[in-house]
Amino acid sequence: MEISGNHVHFFVSYAIAFLAFGLIAKWYLWPALAARDRKRAITPLLLDPNQTLSLLRSNGHYGDIFPRLAGMVLSGLGMNIAGIIRARAQALYPATLLVRSYFVACLVWLFWMSKDPFFLVVLGVVLFGMALTLASVLADRAQQASRL
Repeated sequence: MEISGNHVHFFVSYAIAFLAFGLIAKWYLWPALAARDRKRAITPLLLDPNQTLSLLRSNGHYGDIFPRLAGMVLSGLGMNIAGIIRARAQALYPATLLVRSYFVACLVWLFWMSKDPFFLVVLGVVLFGMALTLASVLADRAQQASRL
């Protein structure tokens, strides 16, 4: 398999995302979980949406079912995007930017309505992924233009 510029762009994108999310976990998640015993530390991330929301700086209460539904939808979207990348369906990358633009608008509106910092945290994650995808799209277009 030949390694193209697209492979390099995606590797760099994921390496930067891995580093950024590692730093976020070190600065925000680890201090909140370090004082707990192992069982209590892992449980919120898997089973207790209210504790997970509090780790993400939420100051609101959203019940038990809705955060799980939102997590299911967003993880499904993430799997869909991973499938697009795996299939190298480059024509669909701009569509993922459009969907995330919609998410940005909704997250800004939700923050404006609730003043809950949780929406700013999620907005930062979405914008970061959007910036990496946009950089890859622009790099692909520049590479295609240089071939012509």
